[in-house]
Amino acid sequence: MIWLFLFGCLILISLVMSSKRPGIALGLILMMFGLEQFLQTRDAIFVTRSWISNVGIGAVVLFAAMPVILKKFNKLSVDRIHLAVLVLFAFAFLSQLWTLSPETFFRTKKAIPYFILFFGLAPIISSDIKGISQGIWTALYVGIPLVFLFVFLVTWEGRGIRLAAPVFVKGKLSFTSPPLALATMAAQTGILSIVLVSKNKLLQLLQFSVFALAVYVAYRTQSRGQLIALAIVTLFCYPLANQGTKLKQFVVATLSFIVLGIIVYIVFQSFDHGGVNRWNQNAIRHAAEGRAGMSAALLSTWLENGLFSVLFGLGVNSSFATSGFYVHNLPCEILGEYGFFGASIFIFIYFDATRKAFRVIKKLHHYPHMRREIVMLIALLLFSTIVSMKEGSMSSWPHLFFYAIAISHLEKHSRQFVASQRSLREIFMTSFYNGSEHSFHPTMR
Repeated sequence: MIWLFLFGCLILISLVMSSKRPGIALGLILMMFGLEQFLQTRDAIFVTRSWISNVGIGAVVLFAAMPVILKKFNKLSVDRIHLAVLVLFAFAFLSQLWTLSPETFFRTKKAIPYFILFFGLAPIISSDIKGISQGIWTALYVGIPLVFLFVFLVTWEGRGIRLAAPVFVKGKLSFTSPPLALATMAAQTGILSIVLVSKNKLLQLLQFSVFALAVYVAYRTQSRGQLIALAIVTLFCYPLANQGTKLKQFVVATLSFIVLGIIVYIVFQSFDHGGVNRWNQNAIRHAAEGRAGMSAALLSTWLENGLFSVLFGLGVNSSFATSGFYVHNLPCEILGEYGFFGASIFIFIYFDATRKAFRVIKKLHHYPHMRREIVMLIALLLFSTIVSMKEGSMSSWPHLFFYAIAISHLEKHSRQFVASQRSLREIFMTSFYNGSEHSFHPTMR
């Protein structure tokens, strides 16, 4: 019960701190699945009552959001991307009326608390620029100790870590945690540590060490998509966040990653942890063919099911009727299950968020003090996008949509900041010229 007590202390401290710094709650929900898995290795109560950790973090988010709601109630608004996300998920719930797999709708209903967190409360906190900054840094401060704990304090078995009590997975008892959530937490912590690298040499050493350990954790789970996404995002975002924009620096970074990638691939081919090696050619080909087959089965049924299905999709979770599982590809899932209507909304969300991200990047010289936080959101959106191509699901991947909303909020803040700078400049210039004019009047007379 000691871990339940420690978790209670963490929640209590977070409640107190989030009253002054609401963004702390954002950092917690970004790392909540990693924290949940670690607690499940320590005490069986977190396995048998997995809701405890989620309810605790949810309470912190609600407590943090309430002052923002009360203070800015009249100013709170839903922008275009946020509204589009709400419409898309509302349509997903409506599509249960015609889904091919109505018996699996419970999967979507179970995710309602996460939807409330990511699309209801978290956007309220991110509506303040300080909330975004505090959330990103809190995620780093929570992720660092979690990575160390997963490296040095847990027992690895195959691709997962040993739980304190067994759970039923597909009708069978399992003593290990799902590897993908753990790999995602580790990869996001690695991205945070390398993009938000400090200027202090000692802290730099710590952050680069965390990055290496995060890669190790992702490697132990043998989650290929997370490792590939981690490499791509780091290569793209590290120079941008740390002002390393010269071609020479980019070429050096690219070559370094290519060499590192070759070394890692050789290591993956040579070692086989727990009798599992998902990096050999047969395993990669088998996984690619399996996921392509599931996507093809869903899209074929979608096209053959008539005009209504083409326009509005086969319905939520219909992939379970076509292939027995979700298709592990978020864009294909949205197109097949929600048709051209749902796909159009998704395309709007993604491309509007991308457009706003580039718009913010172009204006980075106006607010260099926020450079890393801005790049961090872009990095997390890019990471989520890559991962969504190999394991995404509407019910289990709300992160991508939240990052799109947060980028939209941040772009709005950037416009307001630039406008305020211009106003201050105009006031200063007006005052300067008016003052100069008055100073010359006596001599002119």
